[in-house]
Amino acid sequence: MEDDPSIADSTLLYRRVVPRWIVLDGNRNCHRLATGAFQNLEMSVGVGDMFDGNLPESILEGHPEDVCLVAFETRVARENELAVCRDAKDDEPAHGLVVGKKTTGKQRALARAATWVKAPHNACVPPYE
Repeated sequence: MEDDPSIADSTLLYRRVVPRWIVLDGNRNCHRLATGAFQNLEMSVGVGDMFDGNLPESILEGHPEDVCLVAFETRVARENELAVCRDAKDDEPAHGLVVGKKTTGKQRALARAATWVKAPHNACVPPYE
């Protein structure tokens, strides 16, 4: 899949974070985002300019209560040589993909750029450090 230039670099991408991608940071005594949240070759995201008045948190509907949400700018994906494209689904019209091999360094870059939208209990701020 190719990068979609109609998605601005400043557009926020929203990534659901399941509990296994949230780990206890013993140094800071809080829960932080694990880089594993960003490993999929075709990584599902919500594309911020496609929500049509709905809140980004709407992509959590139908998911367990302990699923959290982070956001990062499209620019960060592109700076790490990843393509961002739209992939609307009937049940998820704001669906998109961040496509490309995500090395450990690229996973860290995405994690460092992320901010909590829906954070876990006792969340580290920033989510990853």
